[in-house]
Amino acid sequence: MTLMMAKNHLRVAESITDDDDYIRALIAASVPVAENMTNRSLMLQSWALYLDEFPKNNCPIELPFPPLRSVTAVTYTDLNGQAQTLATTEYQVDDKSIVGMIALKSGKTWPETQEEGLNSVRINFTCGYLSPEMADPTEDDKANMLPKAIRQALMLLIGTWYDKATQYTSFILPNMIHNQLGIAKMMLSLSFLRYPVGCVSCWEV
Repeated sequence: MTLMMAKNHLRVAESITDDDDYIRALIAASVPVAENMTNRSLMLQSWALYLDEFPKNNCPIELPFPPLRSVTAVTYTDLNGQAQTLATTEYQVDDKSIVGMIALKSGKTWPETQEEGLNSVRINFTCGYLSPEMADPTEDDKANMLPKAIRQALMLLIGTWYDKATQYTSFILPNMIHNQLGIAKMMLSLSFLRYPVGCVSCWEV
């Protein structure tokens, strides 16, 4: 979401710059709010998923905050308490499904981890949509850009904040935000998303 895209939606002329800083602040505020409501990563970012152990029965591991872009490393603490990196020949990455995941390749098994160890497994991954403003995008790039429905949801939210900034009291504002994001959430149809049990922590954004 760029300043010009927001100003076009707000019907603010390019030559009028009095509110530019305020509009930029609204853009910056809208992204994390929408991400929290939709459980999606709207911008490219890096995360780490921590699990106490690998899944039983060699089940796949679903990764939160779609869309998944890549898995950069899978590390774990083995039975001897030593840090190990799982070779990419052991697993495959699904970055096409709505909820990305890693799954074992045929004939492979998840390694054992230290007993009663907390956060013994760490999966580093990147996720998020590409900017619609990127230069010379390929067809694959275009397929991975921020969808129009999400951009429209963000602009609806920014527009509500901008138009009503001087009219809403502190009592009414939370209800207005909730209603606006409720519309956005319905537009994105994300109510079916599910995420693994474990600790997800952001180490770099």
